[in-house]
Amino acid sequence: MLCPLRRSTVTKVPGKTNDDPQVAWDLVITAYLDGDISLGRAAALLKLSRFDLMVRFNRLGLPMHLGATTVAEAQAEAEALEE
Repeated sequence: MLCPLRRSTVTKVPGKTNDDPQVAWDLVITAYLDGDISLGRAAALLKLSRFDLMVRFNRLGLPMHLGATTVAEAQAEAEALEE
């Protein structure tokens, strides 16, 4: 199943969440953890600051993808941007 938040241009949480913040959280965090959206986009969709979301991730033990962790990853990202 394709994630409805796959595009980085998403401006709101799609679908009917019935105003349930847990449903919105689940959709957004799943998209973030799958690498479909950035931490900043996830925070914006959840109406949180990036810092507040980072604090929540830390408290919950969720991983944060904050960039390349090795030189090889950084080189691969740079090459992908050049293509």
